[in-house]
Amino acid sequence: MSDRIKALIALGIFTFMSTLDGSIVNIALPTMSRKLHVSTSQITWVVTIYLIVISAIVLIFGRLGDLIGKSRIARIGWGIFILGSALAGLNFGWA
Repeated sequence: MSDRIKALIALGIFTFMSTLDGSIVNIALPTMSRKLHVSTSQITWVVTIYLIVISAIVLIFGRLGDLIGKSRIARIGWGIFILGSALAGLNFGWA
């Protein structure tokens, strides 16, 4: 398999995962609103703040990619994402 095909596949996976990650929280918003006793309009700030933070992080990691290598940063980012997703999946409750 050529390097171009590998890069295309990796880019597709990254794009899919980031889109999924950015929208999956919408499913939890009604439950979060109920559990935290806030209105739906207030809980939507969770998504807004999340997207603002992600946008800032993309800028920082873009610069780091220029400095230490895009492939290395991609692997680090992938690892952080997988670790965070695993920890979120192992949610032991609010208590």
